[in-house]
Amino acid sequence: MTTLRRPDASMSVLRDILENPFAAEAQRLAVSGQTRPPLRPWSKVLVVLTVALGTTCAIWSAQTLNRAVNVRSAVNARILEQIAQASARQDELRGSVEQLGVDIDRQRTRLIAAESLPAVSDDGVLLQAATAKVVGEGITIILRESDAANAPRVRDRDIAFLVNSLFASGAEAVSVNGHRIASTSAIRTAGKAILVDLKPLLPPYRIEAIGQSAALEQGIVDGEFGEALLLLKTRRQVDIQVSDSPKLTLEAINQPVLREAK
Repeated sequence: MTTLRRPDASMSVLRDILENPFAAEAQRLAVSGQTRPPLRPWSKVLVVLTVALGTTCAIWSAQTLNRAVNVRSAVNARILEQIAQASARQDELRGSVEQLGVDIDRQRTRLIAAESLPAVSDDGVLLQAATAKVVGEGITIILRESDAANAPRVRDRDIAFLVNSLFASGAEAVSVNGHRIASTSAIRTAGKAILVDLKPLLPPYRIEAIGQSAALEQGIVDGEFGEALLLLKTRRQVDIQVSDSPKLTLEAINQPVLREAK
């Protein structure tokens, strides 16, 4: 019987190299009793250097991060300290302004008496100029915009229209987000911000009015004022809250600028 020879029998050496390249090395290690080749001296040095470099990098990164955290904490503490100092200075200046206002009123009264001029002490004039603090009952209106990204926003003319409607309904004094409204106050827009006498307002908008609560509420829901508020709520998705306030206190504005004198 004749044994057939594989066609590639003459290429057995090349086939062993291609199909199982590690067989010869494994066989050699098995005969010598070794499981892997011994590490050369330079390999050991390389391992030590790698470990040392990794440890150094880790320590340096931790120190850098800790230093950055310390710097950030120091900056934040400094900013908070500056804010506290500025707030204290602002309170001090506000007290000085109030005291100067009292002195100005005293001097005005003295001069008027010395010149025998009619005293301008009518309550209506003081209310229009917003130079007198007003305390009394009234209403509070809060305009809260929708949280939707593309929802319409409250505009300056909406605030001005509502303020005018309150004064037309008999309000003695009105403020918007704590800013007292005088006869010379300007409500306008700069970019996307609403300004009252150049002071920016942030939503929600809180409008306080002192006067007879029933009359004020009736005034803002009747006629064109009521229609404007209804459109503001339904079409512009602005939440409007109106509530009675048994006692409101609206502070006087700073002393007005003298525009004309003889």
